[in-house]
Amino acid sequence: SKVIQPTSCEEEIESRSRVMRNKSKILIYAMVSIRVRSLSSLARVDLRSDTVTLPTEAMSKAMQSAKCDDDVLGRDPTVQKLEERVAHMLDKEDAVFVPSGTQANLIAVMAHCWERSCEYIVGDAAHIYLYEQGGGAVVGGAHPRVVPTQDDGSLSLDTVESLIRSDDPHFPVSKLFCLENTHNVKGGTVLTQEYMKQARKLCDRKQLKLHLDGARLWHAAHALDLSMAQICADADSIAVCLSKALGAPAGSLLVADSDTIAKAKRLRKLLGGAMRQSGVLAAAGLIALDEQFPKLPQDHFRAATIADAIQAEYLRDFVQIERYPETNILFLNLHPDAHVDPDALVPYCAEEHDVHFLQIGKPGRYRLVLHHQVDDSKLERTIAALRGARDKLLSN
Repeated sequence: SKVIQPTSCEEEIESRSRVMRNKSKILIYAMVSIRVRSLSSLARVDLRSDTVTLPTEAMSKAMQSAKCDDDVLGRDPTVQKLEERVAHMLDKEDAVFVPSGTQANLIAVMAHCWERSCEYIVGDAAHIYLYEQGGGAVVGGAHPRVVPTQDDGSLSLDTVESLIRSDDPHFPVSKLFCLENTHNVKGGTVLTQEYMKQARKLCDRKQLKLHLDGARLWHAAHALDLSMAQICADADSIAVCLSKALGAPAGSLLVADSDTIAKAKRLRKLLGGAMRQSGVLAAAGLIALDEQFPKLPQDHFRAATIADAIQAEYLRDFVQIERYPETNILFLNLHPDAHVDPDALVPYCAEEHDVHFLQIGKPGRYRLVLHHQVDDSKLERTIAALRGARDKLLSN
């Protein structure tokens, strides 16, 4: 394009002002567009996971005003506040803030299996085993010994005991027993306190450490009407997530005794998880503990409401609940006599009703996860979408 040279100082100033005004308009348009997209994402019913939530207004304000320093140097005051608070809630000595639950679990496995040739015992449906790329073996050099997962998310303690290695140079050394509470694949099931006590006794008898993948442990505490300290009293280490259940944008914590956390901080650095001014994320986590943790029973109620609607006569011949929900996760299966393409349900609900969930595990099995950004109106839309899908897909 042709460049017009200004004929005076005033014209040059005016020309530059026009450029700045145009840039400002573009910036404002971009900000408005982002805001519109954010509002649009709130209007949809997103049940794919409880990780899809957007930060609340209080979280955003806390992030903007967070006091920060270099957490790699151990100086970020907001991170320190979060770590101290969560350690106190769980009644453990210390905690470390990490980017993700996957890293928290991996650090726990590596910290407890510190020497080479160690083994950890884990369920075959555990998140650690299925969805974390086998990090304990790939990165940590620890061998997984796999136990069948029971329908309630527990592992048979008799089976676990039978798999603990004897002192033989042919075998790896059994060091760690891993459990998951609540259990994702089994539909948000909750481990009982009696089971945890028996698991603790087994670990003490066989000199094993007990790690709890408690990404959604917040839900388990409410389901059993227990404090966080009570529900994890029998575990040596616990991984808790801020972006699942609580709705913070990112971050998890590993909570344990001081010696384990000292190892964990070295491992976090090794794995590239040490962040700098991470107080901006920790600030949202602190708000989530106050704002969202007390409200989690609402998610349980809404999951149960969907289950009740499905068990009602109208939907009973279309989909079935796999297990009545204990917390915020609901699995559905197509009725065996419903001659419906299993791949058709998810896109129909998304395209016709803006209701989104996942087909997971196998054809005709669907997961719906409730969270704080699914209110009663969105609950009604979810049930309406399933009824609409029944009418449309069964008629075909």
